[in-house]
Amino acid sequence: MKGRTWRKRQQKFVTKELVKPIDHTEIEENKHLGKWVKKMGTKKHRLQSRIFPETGRGMMALSNFSPGDVIISLPFNLLITADTVLNSTIGHYIKSYNPKLSLHQALALFLLFEKNKGEDSIWWNYLQTIPKSFTTVGYFSQEECVRLPERLQNSVQIHITKLRKDYRHCQKLWFMRGLYLNFEAFQWAWYAVNSRSVYYKTTCDHLEEEECNMALAPFLDLLNHSTEAKSEAKFNTINQCYEITTGNIFRKYDQVFISYGPHDNHKLFLEYGFILPNNPNSVYPITQEMIFELANQEKVKHFSQKIQILKDNNLLKESTCSNEGVDWKLDKVFKILSCNWTQLQNWKQIILGTVLYLEVVQESRRLSLILLNKELDKTLQQIQSQKPPINYHEEICNNLLLEDLKILQTSLKLQV
Repeated sequence: MKGRTWRKRQQKFVTKELVKPIDHTEIEENKHLGKWVKKMGTKKHRLQSRIFPETGRGMMALSNFSPGDVIISLPFNLLITADTVLNSTIGHYIKSYNPKLSLHQALALFLLFEKNKGEDSIWWNYLQTIPKSFTTVGYFSQEECVRLPERLQNSVQIHITKLRKDYRHCQKLWFMRGLYLNFEAFQWAWYAVNSRSVYYKTTCDHLEEEECNMALAPFLDLLNHSTEAKSEAKFNTINQCYEITTGNIFRKYDQVFISYGPHDNHKLFLEYGFILPNNPNSVYPITQEMIFELANQEKVKHFSQKIQILKDNNLLKESTCSNEGVDWKLDKVFKILSCNWTQLQNWKQIILGTVLYLEVVQESRRLSLILLNKELDKTLQQIQSQKPPINYHEEICNNLLLEDLKILQTSLKLQV
């Protein structure tokens, strides 16, 4: 059975007509999960797990939902929190381990510990519904990683380094128990936590405080993401339930979506292992190094003074272009770089847009075209140097490159 993150997602809500039968194994797993959460105290809910052609497994509405409706309310005892882990059998080892584990690491070890119990674990029905593998970058071969956009490869390396560092840290604790921690098993548990956890702030006396803001939420984690979805997730202290409230209208038999956040496709790929076509949140970042290289190439005058102005006004960080063109920050960067010394004395008004020089606008456009064309050429070269994709991993890589290409082409058209 292919895992949840294998399945392609789409942006538009899925309706009744698109529902198709699921295989026998999946039917049984989800039946057992539904019965289990009910047995564990979940009040009657209006969702049912289904397989949808465009997204794979998701949640179908059993009745109509309106904005403001709570679509699911999960009792506290069904959340796997820091306390759940620390009060378990393995909690004794985690509490005494030094240096402390992060909550992410502790949750991953808890999943492995409970999985090893088999059907004796009270979490067995939940564990059976976690994907057997993921399409996140940790499962990519080195050859497949090379196919990713160059600008993403540094983030990928940081991501994989963190995974392997966490493994080595947890391996020592496992060894203390006289057991060997298999990397493939840990990788599965690590990604299960990384891709399926919900935000839940808690205190962690025996864990690193930095990451004590997550929990696992069985059944609730079957809800898929859409950029069109509006939702709010929080713990209700009155009824002691973790609840998700929708801001959308869903009719009976629709697939119910939530929002994981305003993530671009690079973030969705790194954290969840999927991307969305025509993601409105996707951008192409323009780094400080790109700006410096452009200024050096074009011999921009008074460069040090201009850079200081840009730094003081926080205009060099997180500049981007998108399908709507260059963002406000990047537009101001190009304008400041285009000023002569006299014009630069009015930098405040130029940034605010209250003063406009025709020659600055023209030079700014010229600089932007040079930079965007350079990035476009790099992207085209990478695409043309690769063979056609032959598997899902390579298809994701190819689609990420094509998305970058589209953003750069659109931004160039808007600058002309």
